[in-house]
Amino acid sequence: MGQQRKKGVKTDQSLEGKPGTAAFVEAMASEVMWSAMLSPLGERLPINAIESERGPNFSQLNRHQVLHGESVSYGTRVNGLKAISLISYAAWVLGESKPATASTAAKLPSSESV
Repeated sequence: MGQQRKKGVKTDQSLEGKPGTAAFVEAMASEVMWSAMLSPLGERLPINAIESERGPNFSQLNRHQVLHGESVSYGTRVNGLKAISLISYAAWVLGESKPATASTAAKLPSSESV
C-alpha cells in the first residue's frame, strides 16, 4: 500500500526517506545490541544517497553512480577500502543476525514487491 515504483526503484513511504534496508533494521532491532549493530544500515549514507541528496559537487563513493556509470573516478585505494569495509560489515552483521521469527518476517518487504 505504501510502496511505489519510481524509475525502477522500490520506495516505501512509511520509511520517510530512509533506505530500503531500514525495514530490515527495524524488524531485527528489538534489542539494544542489535539496534546498535544494525543502525548504519537504516541510515542514509553517501554510499546509498539518492540523486536529490547528492548535489552538484558530490564526490563520495555511491553505489548508484558506480553501477550506472555516472562516476568513473571511483577506482581509488580509499574507495576500494570503503567497499571492502562495507562488505565485511554487512557479511558480519548478516552472519551474526538472529533467525527471523514469524513476527519479524512479516515486517520485512516480500521478495515479490522488489
